[in-house]
Amino acid sequence: MNKTFQNRLEELLADKNLKTRDLVVMSDLSKQAIYDILRGRVIHYNKKFIEGLYSQTGVSLDWLLLGKGSMYPQYSQTENSQSLAEDGEPYLAAKKRQRETGKQKNEQVEHLLNLLEEKDKRIKDLQGQVEFLKNLLNK
Repeated sequence: MNKTFQNRLEELLADKNLKTRDLVVMSDLSKQAIYDILRGRVIHYNKKFIEGLYSQTGVSLDWLLLGKGSMYPQYSQTENSQSLAEDGEPYLAAKKRQRETGKQKNEQVEHLLNLLEEKDKRIKDLQGQVEFLKNLLNK
């Protein structure tokens, strides 16, 4: 079964034991806006909402927005072990892995946020076109 954004959001809330009021604080959206998102009435999610979820929960944006992969980014134990063995210094190996992972996360977040911005612009364009067509019909 293909899960919707709302299904994944509910799953994340249950996993993190979060309530609607927590989403209000994280996203700075109104309680009604959060309820509308959870009920599937809203299909347009703003950047601040997604950024708040990501920064507060560590959720994978691919999973949350696209339904791909797992809820949280996965890190391979064998990669970590190999890195530790190569560097010989656990702290340095961990810091190196953290920097690499952080850069990848930042690139992934930037890419997905850019996609959201493009989607927001497209929605505004379409809303403008709808208004234009409504005005034409009312003449």
